[in-house]
Amino acid sequence: MDAIIFDLDGVLINSEKYWDKISEKVLNKAIGPRKISSKEIRGLGVMDQYDFLSEDFDMRISKKEFFKSYNEEARRIYEKAEPVKGLNKIISFLEDKNVKTAIASSSCKDWVNVAVRRLELGSNLDEITSVENIDGKGKPFPEIYLHTSNLLGVEPQNCIVVEDSEVGVKAAKNAGMCCIGSRFFDHDQNLTKADEIVDNSEELFSKLREKL
Repeated sequence: MDAIIFDLDGVLINSEKYWDKISEKVLNKAIGPRKISSKEIRGLGVMDQYDFLSEDFDMRISKKEFFKSYNEEARRIYEKAEPVKGLNKIISFLEDKNVKTAIASSSCKDWVNVAVRRLELGSNLDEITSVENIDGKGKPFPEIYLHTSNLLGVEPQNCIVVEDSEVGVKAAKNAGMCCIGSRFFDHDQNLTKADEIVDNSEELFSKLREKL
């Protein structure tokens, strides 16, 4: 394997608990209370969330208002969310192995950049891709991962993806990549399509050592 592509939220940074709180508020405003759980839309980009909800619900706010509701909170979330324990150890190991690394996130580019600064990873990553960098649909469609592997100059079959959401795992497998499912913070996501599942960063480190 020549490249590792990380999802961001719930994989590199413990932000999902904050996003869930915000999502519940936005969902309440957009479709009404308790009609769908925030975990059911986890992994989808904000605009894809709106489109997904529009298929089954009468939306009470516009797509622009929906995005604005999230955007107002995004910076604060990434400024207080903690990096995953053991992250530096994993990144250093990959650098020593000369393995290319990237982030491929469903979040907006500005949000991803705030998180990368928070993680102090800017100089360690070969590529950073957000949903805004692709013309096609976001996860679970494969475009974001295929685009990222193309930027890295690595064939999809030679990439490992680390994901924590069902739609993210589907995107990685639809791209023809090996996928490690992360259950660092959430054990409710269906990750059964992943090639491996890990419960903490030490297990992830061990799996990467095996595969590299």
